Amino acid sequence: MGRNLKRLVIAFTVSSACYVGTVYWYKQNSNFTFQRSKTKPIARLQSHTNEVQRKPIARVIWEDISKNETLFVGETIRTSANAEATISFLGTNTLIELEPDSMIALEEG
Repeated sequence: MGRNLKRLVIAFTVSSACYVGTVYWYKQNSNFTFQRSKTKPIARLQSHTNEVQRKPIARVIWEDISKNETLFVGETIRTSANAEATISFLGTNTLIELEPDSMIALEEG
């Protein structure tokens, strides 16, 4: 009986650690989304073909973006080998067309 109890305690400890880690990760990401929503968007992805990704300023992981998503100061946008994208800057209606394998960092000027 003691052997099974030891296994249960270990399993419970590992499960609890995973749960706490998941909750911590979720809170960190939801806080980032809130911070980004405080800033004013400067552009939007008008159109794209194939894989286009963004890397928010406070993150190290690239995330896929889709048509009409808003883009913020400090974000970096990249296209894959067979992708293209058109970015429209809000207020000026300036368009930037990204070719395959390109990257751009958005700054306010």
